[in-house]
Amino acid sequence: MRDVRQYIRKITRFKSVTIEKMEPNFGLAHSIIDGVTSVVNQYRLVIVLEDALATTIYLLVYMNEAPNRFTNNKLIVSICTEYKLQRHS
Repeated sequence: MRDVRQYIRKITRFKSVTIEKMEPNFGLAHSIIDGVTSVVNQYRLVIVLEDALATTIYLLVYMNEAPNRFTNNKLIVSICTEYKLQRHS
């Protein structure tokens, strides 16, 4: 846990990074549910990524613009994306 906390303090590629420390460690499932719920309650939207994903450099642009594009469409409740990496021989 100490190594992760040291690493996330160094992240500078985003407009802002909020770090919430929980003592004792709540465990993965509880932490994810609590974190997502907190963000949804504050912003009404959340971008959730699974770990070990390979994404394009445009993913955050797409995910940030999509809610503005579809916010008035009551048929849309989730915005997802899939990108298949191709292996080069």
